[in-house]
Amino acid sequence: MSAAAQTTFAAEIAAVIAAAGAAAEAGRMTEAMRRFDLCRALLVERAPQPALRRRIEAENASLEAEAARFAALMRARAAPLPERRVMIVADSLGLPRPEEADFEAAVGGVYASLIHDALAARGSAAVDAHCQRFFTTDDALALVEADPGRIAGAHLLVHLGLNDCAVRMFMPAQRLAVGLLPPDTAAAVVGFARTRRAEIVAAYPNHQYVPLDHFARNLAAIASQARRAGAASVTFATILTPPLKFWRRTPQVCRRFTAYNLCIMDVAAETGALVIDLDRLLWHDGVGRLAGPDGMHFSPAGHQAAARAFAVGRFGLAPKPAAAPAAAPAAGCPVAQPASQAASSAAGGAS
Repeated sequence: MSAAAQTTFAAEIAAVIAAAGAAAEAGRMTEAMRRFDLCRALLVERAPQPALRRRIEAENASLEAEAARFAALMRARAAPLPERRVMIVADSLGLPRPEEADFEAAVGGVYASLIHDALAARGSAAVDAHCQRFFTTDDALALVEADPGRIAGAHLLVHLGLNDCAVRMFMPAQRLAVGLLPPDTAAAVVGFARTRRAEIVAAYPNHQYVPLDHFARNLAAIASQARRAGAASVTFATILTPPLKFWRRTPQVCRRFTAYNLCIMDVAAETGALVIDLDRLLWHDGVGRLAGPDGMHFSPAGHQAAARAFAVGRFGLAPKPAAAPAAAPAAGCPVAQPASQAASSAAGGAS
């Protein structure tokens, strides 16, 4: 990046975000939001394009490499001629957390491995998985269309929607462009987003990776492609509603996540897929125990509970209990059920 390009880019962004801050302080919130949205657009339009492309390519390569590493570790556990095959497509909820010091050891505790163990205890099994941070149903559809052989004969489990649904302060290229700014300017941009998050979400509720109608089309297309590829079955898992600490600063977050979960159930009913209601499971068994410190990703007990829900719901099998096993669902509160029943129960119980 040339010095002149860096100076021009930084100066323009600094001026726009300063104007957004001044408008917000003066109570001119509509103006402030428009200026912030302009800032987001200019981050990509004015950033030195070669430098931005390098950052995008580097992040994509890193995410894809981690997903490939995880898939290789799962394949290493597979029986050569398995009686049952499972293919999991998920986002970061299927992976070890980044803070895990030993990635390979941590893989043994995630729900893909626990599903494998439950199946392998009762016959030969293979669980393949593509779990990638920031993955969406757009990415999943591209994956199953590009490599249908990977799901042929397998029971497909799709656990996506968190990245599709969440209202974003920055789209991927915008977020990476912030890293090209001088530290003080980057801090001003990120600081405005953090301070004014609630107002930004209210002003731009559709600033998402995958809007709801697009999400529905993707799920239906994934199910259709899976059937054409000869998948043994298709299962959709619901997404986890954010915990209380996110509600105040993210208006309508529960309504939005519930809408995506109802969409999952509706598409499953239309396509004959099974629904594993992981959201209900998490809240029924206690967020504090099944979720990690961020309240959005699984704890070890959460992975165990997710594996149990799929193994029981699809195969009637349960993983071996861990040191701190997840409680079994209470009678009359199934977490795996035909989509038509799941949609009805969720609609009646949503708050």
